[in-house]
Amino acid sequence: RLSFETQTVSPTRAAMAAFDTEDDIDIDREFDRDDGDSDEAQNNEEAAADTDDVERLNTAWRSEVACPELLPYEAELVDDIREYLESQKDLVEEQKREPGSEADTVLFSAALYESEIERIEFSLASYLRARLAKIERHALHILSSAPRCARLSAREHEYAKAYIDMLEQHFTDAALGQLPPGF
Repeated sequence: RLSFETQTVSPTRAAMAAFDTEDDIDIDREFDRDDGDSDEAQNNEEAAADTDDVERLNTAWRSEVACPELLPYEAELVDDIREYLESQKDLVEEQKREPGSEADTVLFSAALYESEIERIEFSLASYLRARLAKIERHALHILSSAPRCARLSAREHEYAKAYIDMLEQHFTDAALGQLPPGF
């Protein structure tokens, strides 16, 4: 029996091994990355923060849907997303009104921005809808405990109280109002 041992090296590994020496080129040093465009860098940081907010919103939405308990309200995140959506809507309107630009390009980019805005609005609405569904299903349970009540926003707390009052009134009118007086 003959046995041939072959050693295969992937092309990626071979390329990485070629640059695995001490005299590697520092790309950032060779190509001066600091161009002095602080506005562009700031815009990139803001875009990254906005992307992080959208990712956090999607994570909060998935978590809220998957968790049987009501999770704490993400007030700062929701406010940031709403501000972001308003600024993006203003940007799209400004782009559409801007004279001197190519109409086809502006309309195409505006359509892309609008679809992204709608996607984020859907995620935000779904997050809030999931919370309201849990509040409606478990309103008495949530309002009976201070720690669970602390997970609500102020508006959600008002909604839960109004929902309980409405439910009590409905049950009184529908069932208790139909019983004989001496019952």
